[in-house]
Amino acid sequence: MQTLVWKQANAESLRYVRRTQVSAGPLDLLALRGFTLPERIFIVGKNGATSPLPQDMRSP
Repeated sequence: MQTLVWKQANAESLRYVRRTQVSAGPLDLLALRGFTLPERIFIVGKNGATSPLPQDMRSP
């Protein structure tokens, strides 16, 4: 099992845990095809606060 952790300025951690039998290690992350990060992760307002979700993305 491999765990990659990124520390953020607000003390929150982003964690990626990978469980495989055979691999090239963390460099396998670079080989992911068709992987895209959700745009919503990086949308912040001018004061650093997240902007509200669009209506169509809100839970009923």
